[in-house]
Amino acid sequence: MRKLLVLGAGGLIGQFIAADLISRRYDVIAAARRFSQAQADLFGERARLTPIASLDSSALRELIEGSGADIVVNCVGVLQDQPGMSTHDAHDGFIERLIEVLRALPRPVLLVHTSIPGEVGGDKTAFAQSKRRADAMIIDSGLPHAILRPGMVWAPAPYGGSAMLRSIAALPVELPSDLAGRPFQYIAVEDISDTVAKLADTWNGGPHQAVWDLMHPQPHSLQTVIAALRRWLGDIWPWRLKMPEFLLD
Repeated sequence: MRKLLVLGAGGLIGQFIAADLISRRYDVIAAARRFSQAQADLFGERARLTPIASLDSSALRELIEGSGADIVVNCVGVLQDQPGMSTHDAHDGFIERLIEVLRALPRPVLLVHTSIPGEVGGDKTAFAQSKRRADAMIIDSGLPHAILRPGMVWAPAPYGGSAMLRSIAALPVELPSDLAGRPFQYIAVEDISDTVAKLADTWNGGPHQAVWDLMHPQPHSLQTVIAALRRWLGDIWPWRLKMPEFLLD
């Protein structure tokens, strides 16, 4: 069985992938710049506490070689610039060093990289733009890779956008029709982990280049998802207020 190194195992997606694969008895090392006590207890001796995105090439190579990984799963990322870490540092800046290290290794290592859906030119935030640059660098590298581009990620723990949608579902408000009807693409975090497991089972050590959008196969609207969340929560409100338009500007 191939060995996996999950980078960013302290985050929502990285933690779930690492924990899920461990539960399936895959050989996994979980690395992160910070672990909660619960995460440290969960991963135990498999945990590697290190400032991943800040590592220079030498330290990054030491981490990868020391793990003995055949597959590196990169879940490192930040949603916005913050003190001590920018989106560039966490995304394309880090990927540049990671590519350098993987190229220098004496054996092929598959890079599984978590990204975002969309196309070049449609990115309006520093987060999205830096993610897109990182994708392009991986594709141009010629290294064995699989870029996974999930939609809105649903996980057991609410986080980011999914936490906001759960909050909207819990409130007695009605979305404006133009917003309610917008297409909405989502994916369960379990499906991301299943994809990584499939790659671990099938990659034969040779060339591999893939970019996959991971989303529910059926089209949904935002209102459909909100309605499903309300049913899940018990839908206790007999009435709803219409959300003012100015709040959406």
